[in-house]
Amino acid sequence: MADLQVIEAVLYESLRLYPPAAFIVRQCIKEHTIGGTNGKSSIFIPVGAMIVIHNYTLHRREDYWSCPLEFDYKRWMRDPVSGLKPKLTHPYAYLPSASGARNCIGQNFAILEAKVMLAMLVQRCNFKLVPGQQIVPEMKGVTMKTKYGITGNGMNIIIFLSVRTYRTTPCTFYFLICSILNLAYISITLMTRIMSIGYGIDFTHTSIVWCKLRQFFVVSLSLISVTCSCLATIDQFLVTSKNANLRRYSNMKLTYRITLISIIIWCLHAIPVLVFRDIIPTNNTCVNTNAIYAIYIPLYLIGLFCGIPVLIVVIFGYLTYQNICQTRALVDQHADRQITKMTSIQVLFIIIFMVPFGIYTTYSSITSNVSKSADRLLKEYFASVIILTLTSFYFAGSCYMFIISSRRFRQAVLARILWCKRTHQVNPLHLITIGRVILPYNT
Repeated sequence: MADLQVIEAVLYESLRLYPPAAFIVRQCIKEHTIGGTNGKSSIFIPVGAMIVIHNYTLHRREDYWSCPLEFDYKRWMRDPVSGLKPKLTHPYAYLPSASGARNCIGQNFAILEAKVMLAMLVQRCNFKLVPGQQIVPEMKGVTMKTKYGITGNGMNIIIFLSVRTYRTTPCTFYFLICSILNLAYISITLMTRIMSIGYGIDFTHTSIVWCKLRQFFVVSLSLISVTCSCLATIDQFLVTSKNANLRRYSNMKLTYRITLISIIIWCLHAIPVLVFRDIIPTNNTCVNTNAIYAIYIPLYLIGLFCGIPVLIVVIFGYLTYQNICQTRALVDQHADRQITKMTSIQVLFIIIFMVPFGIYTTYSSITSNVSKSADRLLKEYFASVIILTLTSFYFAGSCYMFIISSRRFRQAVLARILWCKRTHQVNPLHLITIGRVILPYNT
């Protein structure tokens, strides 16, 4: 990876011209006065002021960059002797991943991942230039992307929709619905948390509508997703059964009905959130305001979200394994082994990532009225952060496990996501050849 210096330079230059986050928001915690030198007027920044740093403009300033509007990857080439990157004209002239204590913790891994992907693409794919095509960036929320780029709703959704076998199989249809819901769940929960913690922007403190809707989606989407995973496990039990009557229950018509019923039930279950969720005026926090519903919340988390789903996937996962061991010939005829493997991975995901959450929720409910020291509260908070992060892996990581467990899924990813062995059109850049690798540059 250290030898891919040209690819690294191309990535840095791409991030300069088109940073993934076009602006950074920070809140001032200590008053400052800046400027006031060289005949310029000073600017006073009070405590609590919101400061917006516009990366897109910063990266194109002529006083910091030579030929700032040109794509010139050579400005990032390391010194051939020392191996060091070139020194910037100002230490904060380049901020694609922010800076300071709250910069992007995954920036180095992201660059490493991008280097691997770009190297794979230029080696495996053929590219054609689109005459006259221009790069037109657009903003949707915080993230900036290419207006004419092809974006997906997640690798799982693309594969399950594009492969007919997956679309017409009950088990993978459940995976498709689960993937759509997981994507929505991650978008709502993770992105709002990033905005709140990283940028100090939390609309649940100011908008009563978003305060109610966010928690409504969190409750309903998570339960529907877990239900689809349970239904996928049950379907694999039916498919691998020796009993022909049981196998008949694995059909798309019944799958559509069960999915629709599940969505309706869990949306109705989340309606109390819309009623009882409110913003407390004294501290502007979005909380539940009903005492009875407050008692029900840990019960549903322990039972509906953790306990019952884990019990279902363990029981039907074990029964499916027994069916496979007893009737291998039947499995070859009626069941797709790779789908069975994918279901097994989903079962492991629920067990590994849901059980700790259920245990912690049970512990919190039991000790809710116990007087705790500051040290104990700090330890519990640390544990909750780790457990909630692990739980989010269930909603975010199934695709990678599917790639590991299913050869057909890997082939579909290569064909439909990486576009291997196909000719594609990309935005116009001149090409240079370095060895066997073709890289872009701007004249």
